[in-house]
Amino acid sequence: MNSFKKIIACASAIVTMAASASVTTSAAASYHFRGDVNNNGLVNAEDGRALQDFLLGRQTRGLTRASSDLNGDGVVNIYDMIVMRRILAGTDKQTLYVQGNNKEFHPGQIFLDNGTYYGIVQGDGNVVVYRRSDGHPMFNTETCYHDDYKNYRLVFQAEDGNIVLYATPNYPGARERAIWNSQTCSKNKFRPYMLEFDAYGNLVWNSESGAWWRSTAKRRTNPMTTAERTALAKYRLPLNYDYCDHYDTYEQAAIDFIFYYNPTSVAENTEYGTTILKCSNGRYRLDLTPPYGIKGPRRGDNQTDGEGPSLAIYGGESVAYVHTHGRLISNLNEYFSIRLYGNETGQTDISIARGDNSAGQWMVAYLGTPTGNIRRYDPFKDPYPTTESNAGKVIMTGVPH
Repeated sequence: MNSFKKIIACASAIVTMAASASVTTSAAASYHFRGDVNNNGLVNAEDGRALQDFLLGRQTRGLTRASSDLNGDGVVNIYDMIVMRRILAGTDKQTLYVQGNNKEFHPGQIFLDNGTYYGIVQGDGNVVVYRRSDGHPMFNTETCYHDDYKNYRLVFQAEDGNIVLYATPNYPGARERAIWNSQTCSKNKFRPYMLEFDAYGNLVWNSESGAWWRSTAKRRTNPMTTAERTALAKYRLPLNYDYCDHYDTYEQAAIDFIFYYNPTSVAENTEYGTTILKCSNGRYRLDLTPPYGIKGPRRGDNQTDGEGPSLAIYGGESVAYVHTHGRLISNLNEYFSIRLYGNETGQTDISIARGDNSAGQWMVAYLGTPTGNIRRYDPFKDPYPTTESNAGKVIMTGVPH
């Protein structure tokens, strides 16, 4: 065993440790937990006492610089004891140690921060790692569901070693579900785990046997099923008659509208549609108020002389419009219209999006198709289509129809 040469300077005990000092309290593991001063594979009060005893001169053998230099400044002194207390209290953000009890985080909370990178649970349901210098996102769970879910919580599970993002679909009676997980369930109960960043900003989830999961490994997200999304639309859409700001994004409003009305539109061979408005607080609502009334005339059998509902255009408040196309009688019903096919209104879907409306402004357009797709056309980004088949992009499939 190697002994340590102790040097006292000012009020702090500064200790120089040999780089080759060996672990003496247990067999070396392949991963060393930060804070495991006595090298026994756990981080607990015994480590605090061991470090304190060394700093007070009560113990001068059995520790290594690798295990005791907790702030990484190359020496072991009272500042490492301060870090040790933060680790034991669970307030140190450079590493996240999980042993015995779950660690849980909610929207707005940072779960890991080493000064260069930090990880946060966002209010939209996404868990993201950012680089502090420029705000560049290094990793995300791809769970940006906004208020399609509620009660987001990220749990580092002590019992099985899995990292799980839980949430509840935002409609009555829904039960909490896992919408993302690291797929690291262990049969060995209550092993110690530690989360940290590597030099490249990747999350690394370690057990005593070493790196178990890195954020470079893709894990499948669990989006809402079609049935769940339909239930959400049926719950949420009627609220818009008297609730101005239910939606975080206008795309959410459009998707709700299509889930709600597309099956009826197909059954009745009738277009349904309306305008999406921006509220004063920056959120969005659907205009479901008569006389604009959602429902348009019944389409003709050739599906080329259809007329949508009258769209309420409110100048700067209008940001998008959404509509359905009824039954699939012509393939044209699968796409935005780009030219007139006997449409008595004299407007096409694309021309409305590009300012041929009562407000004279451009706005994003959404379409629910008879085969269960949702298409989006953004006149600010997308080129003018040359054929119906390249008018807009499919953003969702499997929609009720």
